[in-house]
Amino acid sequence: MGKGFRNTMLFVLVIHGMACAAQPAVEDVVYAGCTPGEGQVKQILGIMDNKVVDFIRWNLVLRGNQQFVLDISYGESRPNTLALKPDSIHRTIIGTYKTSHHPGNATFREVVELQGSEGNVHVTMARVTANLFHLLTADQALMVGNGGWSFQLNRRSPIP
Repeated sequence: MGKGFRNTMLFVLVIHGMACAAQPAVEDVVYAGCTPGEGQVKQILGIMDNKVVDFIRWNLVLRGNQQFVLDISYGESRPNTLALKPDSIHRTIIGTYKTSHHPGNATFREVVELQGSEGNVHVTMARVTANLFHLLTADQALMVGNGGWSFQLNRRSPIP
């Protein structure tokens, strides 16, 4: 092989390596929220039904490799504060997620399903916007909140 061919191959490999290095890394996307601790939410998170849960704090990290990490804290609220009582529970749930597109659905067009690796957690959410998820019931309807609570998770670093 001639020097010209070897130099051409070296040039192609360098350019290819630069192009691969220029690919942006997929960043984690973090959503957070606070939901009531009522029956439906306890069920989808695998929380015992006899446990008193006033509210649940969510911190959801969606990774680019279809993995998620969900940190939840729940229990009874400390009176006259936004905090939980000291005996509250903190859990970390790890698993996979998938996104489904429903272009014909007028209510929501994209659904994200979280499946915990231990099988006891299955959360389904509608993507309302890039910055907002809304939890869904088992029959794929939007969970209904009230004047004080909602069933939404907000992106920590919103997209304008």
